[in-house]
Amino acid sequence: MSTSTVVALGGNLGTVPATFVSAVQALQQIDGCRVAAVSPNFMTRAIGSDAGNDYVNAAVLLEAACSPIELLAKLQAIERRLGRVRNVHWGPRTLDLDLVSYGDEMIIDHDDLPGAKLSDVNAAFKLLVSTQQAKLIVPHPACWYRRFVLDPWCEVAPDWQHPVLRESVRSMRDRLRQRPLRLSFVPGPGAEKLANELRSSFSSTQIELVEASSSNDMQFWSGTGDSLPSQISLRSTRLPSYEETETAKQVVRAMLDEPQQLASKP
Repeated sequence: MSTSTVVALGGNLGTVPATFVSAVQALQQIDGCRVAAVSPNFMTRAIGSDAGNDYVNAAVLLEAACSPIELLAKLQAIERRLGRVRNVHWGPRTLDLDLVSYGDEMIIDHDDLPGAKLSDVNAAFKLLVSTQQAKLIVPHPACWYRRFVLDPWCEVAPDWQHPVLRESVRSMRDRLRQRPLRLSFVPGPGAEKLANELRSSFSSTQIELVEASSSNDMQFWSGTGDSLPSQISLRSTRLPSYEETETAKQVVRAMLDEPQQLASKP
């Protein structure tokens, strides 16, 4: 029995569209897998100070008969075969293959929770925001706020629903199109500094930044998963410290940037 799975492709080194073609061919050759749909390519501004040139992004809908962990290993093998080297976090790369969804399941593969499938939404979310060293988290924990993931994804599986947010891919993408985009922060040490930094980096027509008030807000907070704020939103991004304002800026850029669809397709 196969499971509908979405793999996000990204890259900004070499001839990326050609690399994507090779990647899709390699996905098709995985035993028990079938490529069901492929999105057009999109161009997006690189996220991160060390990320390099603009990225090309795409998405593949894959019918997979293997487990998520088995598929992850196969994706990483394809990355290596096509020249991926992991030496800089958020650095330039020939190819990035991210397993962003696996059916409608919430999965965290961690040493303390090997292959756990989580049915309790609140418990799942708490683990999602607190887990830093998991081997695999599905859905990808950043998928809901990255336009460079959501726009290609909308081309292959727009109606897929996030098992925690209970929103479709199309709805998550369209939420980020609102201007100004409403963001909030949980009160705490350094919170006002973070808010001021974001206000100085983005115009009032781009974002509206307020103190946390709604469970539906896109939200920044600081702390550990064992001490979740009472005001936590299901659309929260945890920062190790409110001093890490550059990380927050990169997250907001990923929300705001509009990917440009290209003529090419993997």
